[in-house]
Amino acid sequence: MGKYEIFVELEDIHSKYERIHSIIGILQMFTAEIVEIAGAPSNSLADALFEIEMGMGEANDRLKSLFAEKGGAA
Repeated sequence: MGKYEIFVELEDIHSKYERIHSIIGILQMFTAEIVEIAGAPSNSLADALFEIEMGMGEANDRLKSLFAEKGGAA
């Protein structure tokens, strides 16, 4: 994997973290407006937490793979 491919991979990882950051914002709105949470679908919060967990795990695995491939610390 050349430098360009690594740059593209890191950009994609950055994009993933940005999407996860947005999901975290949604969770903050739920917790800030706890009184109105009853109007939300019952599985919204659980789905958002699952997306965060899976997204962070995927991004971390990709970073570890990049470091391992280039001989860095993983």
